[in-house]
Parts: sequence; structure tokens; C-alpha cells
Amino acid sequence: MSKRESTCAWAEEIPALLLGELAAARAAEVERHLADCVECTARRDEFNRVLFRLRALPAEPPSRDLAPEILARLAGAAEARQRRPIWFRVAALLLALVGGAALLGTLHRISSFDLAATVPASRIPSPVVQRAYSVADKTQAVGQAQAWLERTQEPDGHWDTARWGAQRMYTVGLTALSLLALSADEKVSTEAQRVARRRGVDWLIGQQDAEGQLGPDGSALMYNHSMATLALLEGVALETNAACRVACAKAINFIITNQRASGGWGYSRGPSGNVNTSITVWQLQALLRADEVGFPGVRPHITRGLAWLGERVSTAGRVGYRRANDFPNGSETLTAAGALCLLRTPTGARDPRVAQMLALVRGSATQPEPPDYYRWYFVSAALAAAGAGSDPALNQLRAAVLARQTRNGDEAGSWLPGDRWSRAGGRLYATAMAVLALQSG
Repeated sequence: MSKRESTCAWAEEIPALLLGELAAARAAEVERHLADCVECTARRDEFNRVLFRLRALPAEPPSRDLAPEILARLAGAAEARQRRPIWFRVAALLLALVGGAALLGTLHRISSFDLAATVPASRIPSPVVQRAYSVADKTQAVGQAQAWLERTQEPDGHWDTARWGAQRMYTVGLTALSLLALSADEKVSTEAQRVARRRGVDWLIGQQDAEGQLGPDGSALMYNHSMATLALLEGVALETNAACRVACAKAINFIITNQRASGGWGYSRGPSGNVNTSITVWQLQALLRADEVGFPGVRPHITRGLAWLGERVSTAGRVGYRRANDFPNGSETLTAAGALCLLRTPTGARDPRVAQMLALVRGSATQPEPPDYYRWYFVSAALAAAGAGSDPALNQLRAAVLARQTRNGDEAGSWLPGDRWSRAGGRLYATAMAVLALQSG
């Protein structure tokens, strides 16, 4: 057996254990195994030495975003990497990313981040001293972010996902999120923002097929479609656009057509297949906004969707993924998303479980680490929808969001892609979700 090969299946768990990403029960199992396995203990010690060296590097950020360049190089070596055990691949990746002492000195905070997110998150945020949240800070940060989005938009109206460390399958959804971020505060909207929105809306309309579908088939379909529908609905709400209204009607009908008999939605189109809360809450957000904007015929489908969602709420008020008490990625985000959907309807807001859910959401707001832009958005939106716009817990969360904005260099105004979902969405996702989190309410 060579030095870097492992015959023990438990070795695959060691990086996640050291990075704090295992559930408590699983972590305890791995720790018990380590007590009796000399081979895995050696692997743990070797990986720990790598982390120790990385954490000792000076916290000096690079002058530009290297994620796309690094990802391109890594793609060419993918086959070779896959033949190596995970602990070696992670260690080699981290060492390659730091290159010189200045590049990733901030990796002494790596235990706060998801292991899978280290590839696209080529610059992980350094420790920051958070100032108290202020409206002025928020307004300035959002303005800088929107300016960054304007100048990174492609001439045809979309955003180049590969350029910003994201997966191409999410181009429609990330373009939509970017447009939603540009629409976040119409009261201070500039003409440049309005032009950027029109270009983006026109591009999204061009991606729609005859059935109303926005985005390609695949596991990203319903995410792409619902986010794009929301962006088009904002286009209708903000400006008179007959073509956009037609596209919205087709997109809404696509969501309705693909609602399962149970009331929820899943990754794929059609009447069959598993449904889950993560997909369902995005379709509900689109239908709820369609109802607010004045599109007819959506309320029965909202009612069915909320009924499905209600069945996923546990007696403790936590929302499960496929069923109650099913939390493969934790309960905080889904609980916040479920509360947000319920609060946007009179009947849902009166659900006796909502107060219970909001207490959990508020608790999540007071614990912003580890960074999670997706959770931050839903937590902020749920608390704002509950009328808690000035809640100290929400302001604490917004301060955490503000603290991670890039302040200098070419990417000033954007957000560092340093959470578990950044491997899919890169800097565009991080920036758009951070803006939406700040602007909720």
C-alpha cells in the first residue's frame, strides 16, 4: 500500500470531521473508530498538519478573484484527482490554492466552511470586526453591489456563470437572482439599473420555450424556472412590458402544470417523482408574487402548496425536507422558508405553528456562523414578513452579511463565495442573495 492510499472506508470521513461538517452523532462514531484505527489516526494527524500550516499564513487577500481560473485548471486534472483518496485531494487543493503566503491566509477560519465549497470559494473571508448594523451601511453596500452587477452583466443581458465560479446549468437562475438584486429598491433605482434589468428580462424571455419553461431540463430546472419567473414578475411590477407579461403567464402556467397531486413540487417536471420543500418554497414564492401582481387563477394552487408544506412541519415547528423531521441539510433554512410562505397569506399567517417557527428563525438569526447566504436570505425575509424589520436579531444577521462584502479591488461591492452552496452559484449567487437578505422588508 502506498503512503497516500487507504484501505479503510472511514478515512473518507476524516476531512469532514476536522472541518466540523459532520452531524454530532456521525462525528461521535468517527471519533470512536479513530480510537481503534492506527491507519485513520495517521490520516487525521497528517490532515491536521496541513490545516495548521494553512491557518498560520498571514491574512492578506489577493488583488483579484482567482476562482474561475483555478476551476478551469482543476477541470483539466479532474480524472487524476478522482483516483486519489479524498483526504489527499482536499489537502492538495488547499495547498494549490494558497500557492504563496498571501493568497489564502484567511484559511484559519476554514472550520466554518463546507468542505465542498472550498473549490469555488477561492477567497474565504478573513475574520472581521462587525460594526453595529446601520441603514446607511446597508444602503451603501447595496448600491455598491448593484453597481458591480451592472458592470459584470454581459451585453446580451445574462451573467456569465463560469466567469464567476458557478456551474453553467444555473445560468438562468443566477441571471434571475442578479435581476432581483437589481430590483431590490426601486425608490433609489438608477437609469443604468433599469437598462440592465430590461436587458436581463429580454434575455430571460428569449430562453423560454413554447411550454413556458425557463431553463434547460435537468436537476436545476425548477430552481431556474421559479427564480426566472420571479424576475419576470418583478419586470411586470416595475414597468409596463407586454412581452414580459405574456412570458409571465406562460411561466406561471408551467409551475401550475407541474404541481404534483400532493400539492408540492420536485426537481423534475411532470406528475411523478419525489417532491421536497426546497423546490416547493421557490414555486410558492413565484405563485404568491404572481397573485400580488394580479395574475388570476393561482390561489387554489397556493392553497394546495401550503397544505403540502404544512404537513412537513414537526410538532417542534421545524420544517422537514420530504417529511416532518427530515433534515438532511439542517432545519434552519427550510423552517425560515416555510414561515415566509405561510406569512404571505392571511390564512397561513394565522397558522398556530407560525409563532413557533418564528422563534426558531429568530434563534437562527442570532447565530450567523457558519456563513450561509441561502439561509441568511430566508431568515431575513421571514423575520421581515413577520414585521420584525428592526429586531436586534435581524440586525445582528444583517451586520454579519455586511461584514463579508468585498470592499476593495476589481470585485468591490460583490460578496465572497464562501458558503456550502457557493460551489454551484459562485460570486453571483453570493452577491445576489446577500443583497436580497439585506433588502428584505
